[in-house]
Amino acid sequence: SHYLGIETMGQKFSELLAKGIEIPCENEKTYATTQDNQPEIRITIFQFPKQTDVIDVGIEGSACLGEFHLGPLDPAPKGQQQVTVSFKIDQDGTLKVSAQALGNQGISKELEVKVT
Repeated sequence: SHYLGIETMGQKFSELLAKGIEIPCENEKTYATTQDNQPEIRITIFQFPKQTDVIDVGIEGSACLGEFHLGPLDPAPKGQQQVTVSFKIDQDGTLKVSAQALGNQGISKELEVKVT
């Protein structure tokens, strides 16, 4: 098993599920836009092979499992538009990643990936 998470600004790995966690399991984190009037957020899912105590670990050495885009987002200054990303693994090892823009637009998307 691996650590599962997404890429954040600057090609950094943000962990949502730890290696060896009992399944079924789920976790979510909230992220904010990094640019003024950002039209969408790209959600790129990675599995990372090792644990790290470094917050700013890069995505080098990790495997991309999939990607989707969430938008259009309402125009707003950077940091004000927030998106909640949820990771959920079912008993069969299927990872469901969903993202929802917080606020009045009600935009959401999801992607399913089989994790081995």
